[in-house]
Amino acid sequence: MNYRQAYKCIGWLGVFLSFGLLAACGSDTGTESVVKAASDDEPYFRLPDTVRPERYRLDLTIIPDSDHFSGHVEIDVEIVKPVDVIWLHGKNLDISSATVTKSNGEVIAAIYSEVTTDGMARLNLMEELQPQMATISIDYSAPFKPTLNGLYKVKVGNDSYGFTQFESIYARRAFPSFDEPRFKTPFETTITTRSAYGAFSNTLATGETALENDLKRISYAVTEKLPTYLVAFAVGPLDVVEWAAIPPSSYRDSPIPLRGLAVRGQGERMNWALKNTAQLLGSLEEYFGVAYPYDKLDIVAVPDFASGAMENAGLITYREPLLLLGDEPSVNMQRRYVMTHAHELAHQWFGNLVTMPWWDDIWLNEAFASWIQAKASHEWGPEYQFDRHTQARGFNVMAADSLITARQIRQPVKDSGGIINAFDGITYLKGAAVLQMIERYLGADNFRAGIRSYIQEHRFGSATVYDLIAALTAASGKDKDVKGAFESFLFQPGVPYVDVAVRCEGETVVVDMTQERYFPLGSAGDRNQTWNIPVCLAWGSGVERNEECILLTGQQQTVSLPGATQCPDWLMPNAGGAGYYRWNLDDKSMMALRKVFNTELDAQERLSVVDTLTAGVNNGTTSIGTFVEMLPEIVAAKERTVVTSPMGTYRRIMTRLLDEDLQGKARSHIDAILSPRLAALDEPGGAESPVEAVMMRRYLINFLALDARSSDLRGELKQAAHRYIGYQTDGALHDDALDPDLLTTALIVAVEDSSAGFVDALIVQLKASSDQRIRQSIISALANATDPVSIGEIRKVVMSDAVRANERQTWLGGILNDDSRAVNWPWVQENVELILAGGSDRIARDAPRSFGRWFCSDEEAGQLQALFEDRVDDHLGSRKVYEQTLESIDLCVAFKEGQSGSAADYFSALE
Repeated sequence: MNYRQAYKCIGWLGVFLSFGLLAACGSDTGTESVVKAASDDEPYFRLPDTVRPERYRLDLTIIPDSDHFSGHVEIDVEIVKPVDVIWLHGKNLDISSATVTKSNGEVIAAIYSEVTTDGMARLNLMEELQPQMATISIDYSAPFKPTLNGLYKVKVGNDSYGFTQFESIYARRAFPSFDEPRFKTPFETTITTRSAYGAFSNTLATGETALENDLKRISYAVTEKLPTYLVAFAVGPLDVVEWAAIPPSSYRDSPIPLRGLAVRGQGERMNWALKNTAQLLGSLEEYFGVAYPYDKLDIVAVPDFASGAMENAGLITYREPLLLLGDEPSVNMQRRYVMTHAHELAHQWFGNLVTMPWWDDIWLNEAFASWIQAKASHEWGPEYQFDRHTQARGFNVMAADSLITARQIRQPVKDSGGIINAFDGITYLKGAAVLQMIERYLGADNFRAGIRSYIQEHRFGSATVYDLIAALTAASGKDKDVKGAFESFLFQPGVPYVDVAVRCEGETVVVDMTQERYFPLGSAGDRNQTWNIPVCLAWGSGVERNEECILLTGQQQTVSLPGATQCPDWLMPNAGGAGYYRWNLDDKSMMALRKVFNTELDAQERLSVVDTLTAGVNNGTTSIGTFVEMLPEIVAAKERTVVTSPMGTYRRIMTRLLDEDLQGKARSHIDAILSPRLAALDEPGGAESPVEAVMMRRYLINFLALDARSSDLRGELKQAAHRYIGYQTDGALHDDALDPDLLTTALIVAVEDSSAGFVDALIVQLKASSDQRIRQSIISALANATDPVSIGEIRKVVMSDAVRANERQTWLGGILNDDSRAVNWPWVQENVELILAGGSDRIARDAPRSFGRWFCSDEEAGQLQALFEDRVDDHLGSRKVYEQTLESIDLCVAFKEGQSGSAADYFSALE
């Protein structure tokens, strides 16, 4: 607390007492007691409706090589009800002046105080204000925080930069605000910085004024209506790549200025990313039928960034490896860029143009962006088979959705931890998969018409799930129960499990369906749940194939297969693979489906079959032998997503169910299956396209090297890694020595199989390199070191300022692998406070999962609990992560108990 705050606190003590609340003057004292002392009618989480922001004027001084930034903020507000306290948000702000100007021009003093640890703040007024228009004015300063949110500083060499990450509740760390998504207002911004620096925000600059002391002030066009979490700044000695403007379209008369921003010296590496932006944006414009809504598009490569990317309106930020691609990026680098870029561009409509009023509808942003990114990406490059992405990731997230502690897609958000937890796989991946299912149920044209109507009606405003349901219902007609289907998947957690049985009665073929909730072995969850499930059935006899879609609405339902007069040869319970549910057939029907696996089923359906097998392994209804014996049929498929889909389950069988001797047999067995498949990629028909062949080769090499531990392959990769870093030769990097898509795999193998000298050489390369892609690969490899002396040296580097927060999180997430756990776990236990304080908020929040994901015993669960039970509530969202991690460990224990015998019997019998 500075002397001015102390003076104010003493002078206004009587005012605070008159409100029944002794509030803290300043940003870091008394917050918990304040919350408890607040009366019931005073908010502690969501802002009341008494005051509404209408417009912001931000005048910020951002000089990243300083320790602090400062600002003057004016917020035009409508006072809706009489108030003597204005609730707003602020976090760690040092307020030097706060006033409120009434509609008649009279200025009254106000006292600012931060009330809760998550940034609820209040302005206490000298008098009660009646309903009117007014202006809040606040002068303040704040430190640049190292937490990778709010307005934070990044150092690269001798240069300093300021970047922002305001989603979800971090704008309050940069300026006092009404930091909730329902408040969408225009922002009028000016930034003062050094004359040599660039400064960028959501809109184009409109003027620049030279100031004393080698400073300048830049003003920007007034934004469209935005919530606070979409405001953004980037300041520093940035390279600016002026790219060709995105041409006008049928929805837009004007071109869109396009720029790339990167730290000094890196701008030239953005060309490929910029060149491939216009087509993606054009595809999205065409789908939505609405013009890109902002006056320019900047894409920013950020060196240290907790998220992968952030959709700030007109100023999208990305981790550097996603944008700094050079002129000829690898296939995998292209794929990651396109999917991420399409996702963030889609947000310019879903989330930015139309925004959820509260965080329980964040799925409207993230699920839709995750769903449509595959469509836009597939138009950009159909040979990449992006169209299977949504389905494959939907199956992947079913493991998390099978936890008792799983969230709903639209989960009520009642505290700030709930906001943080909403950004998870359920929101993104399950949400996208459900949208894909609903699109198939309604028809693609009807679905698109509903989306267009929704965007048009709510542009520059807010909307909820019910607005979306209304638009889709109007577009689809009365014969579709949009509301029932949507609500049953949005408002309850879990994966439906549909048992399907075929009965042939004379010339009538009927299908009996029974649904419940899917749970894995050991779960104590209640299976008595039902959904309104759009179920699509496919069946065939000879060369004939038929489909029928119905809405399964009860626990049990029987349908007749139209046109079927005899028992079909096979029946597929998830035609097209678009349904978000798991299914079960009796052994005879499953065997019939296996016979046509690679002939009558499409790739999406084959993915669904594999998911059913893996689900059966995990809930105990499928033996390990049945699963393993189908692997040759699965691996024979041409599609990469099909070939790779069972490998995670095979890895789990090897590492969780088998002793060391049987692990060797299991590795040899999968090597004998996958190595010929790897060789066949170079033959005609070995993959769907050259691009798919490259991506499948990367996956197979990674699995064979790290999981099957193929000795010949590991030897080749080790030597390639040595050549790459010039080990025991010139010590220089040789990019041509190694496929960039295999860099991480090769470095891991070399760390595991080389002497300690290679680790030392790798640390030297880490310190010397500023390339985020190379650094992340090195960090991932160093997490696999097993020599205690080498690990000690690695820790010194990784826990120092030589490593960035997002890199440190990668390392922490890998160090408890099976080979290095014995050395690293005691260190984690002894240094947990250092770890939790060592970087971004995300490191602390995710720590229970980063470490606990490797555990599979009651003893380890107890150790994790002892370490984190009293710590998780200090970090927003960490309690949920912790509970889900403990549940996952319990389920792993049950999996071992339930399936170890089956696995041992099968692999013991192998020759």
